[in-house]
Amino acid sequence: MPPLLPVWASFGIGGIGFAGDLAGGVPTDAILHGQLNLQVEGGIRLVPSLGLGVYLDTGFGDPSGAVHTECLGRGTDCSAETIRAGLLLRYTFDPFGRATPWIAFGGGWAETGVTYKPAGSGHTTDYLRYTGWEPFRFMLGADFRSNQILGVGFYGGVSWAYFDHYRDVVVGSYPIADQRYHTMFEGGLRLTLFP
Repeated sequence: MPPLLPVWASFGIGGIGFAGDLAGGVPTDAILHGQLNLQVEGGIRLVPSLGLGVYLDTGFGDPSGAVHTECLGRGTDCSAETIRAGLLLRYTFDPFGRATPWIAFGGGWAETGVTYKPAGSGHTTDYLRYTGWEPFRFMLGADFRSNQILGVGFYGGVSWAYFDHYRDVVVGSYPIADQRYHTMFEGGLRLTLFP
């Protein structure tokens, strides 16, 4: 059953866990808890088994205890989010099969932060934010085709990011001198068009 089109797109939902440090002396778990993961990916097939694509990975959850308490002191609706976007190469082991296992390697831009609503305001503003790069991302999974157009499956992965810039509502914005790698683990289910 060959692919109907030389493209694919997927939409995933799952969870994210973190490890490592956001910067020197700032462990990730001091800022972030696990998050709900929403993932979008799409690309073109260069050959049946190899594709070039883009990804957008977002996470949503609550900030960790102390940060959550401090944030609520400034307003309401404190939340933490993670955004990662970049390019990937995807290799499919059996591009014409009903079950199509795959692996992907990529990298791009990364950001994580905490937002809140100031008292009396209808919009959110940043409480703190880290921005930087995700130089390496490894994903794996499998899509199970119900037909040539639609597949369902699962995904899992790990990525490493470092942050080179920080800003918050108290001290403002500055570059991070002591950059550290922080790790993101993710996994979930996905729906794929033209798998």
